[in-house]
Amino acid sequence: MGREITREIACEQAGRLSSLYLDLLGTDIYNTSMVAATIIEMLRDRLSGEEAELAQRVKITIEQGGINVIKNVELLTALNKHSIRLEPVDLSAAIRDQMQRYAGIDIRYEGGTCMIWANPPS
Repeated sequence: MGREITREIACEQAGRLSSLYLDLLGTDIYNTSMVAATIIEMLRDRLSGEEAELAQRVKITIEQGGINVIKNVELLTALNKHSIRLEPVDLSAAIRDQMQRYAGIDIRYEGGTCMIWANPPS
């Protein structure tokens, strides 16, 4: 019993530390992306034509990358907070199960084994 409590406390602490790390990492990457986007914007103002357009595309790509990192950090934090259990799941088997569930519909599937990490089916 004592070991289980100790293990549980260690897991909780590890979860809190990983959430903090994810938050810090996401913030740092986002801030760096925004600084880079601002510098590229200043550079774009000095350019014209095709070069200015290319600089604008780079700026947008960097901004989107920063936003995507924040979204991924939020997702990982939510998974961590809700203790969602991820396990290897055979995606092909899940598809075949759904095909049986909807047997009256003409569905064709020729997949093989495909393992993914997912919340296991209930």
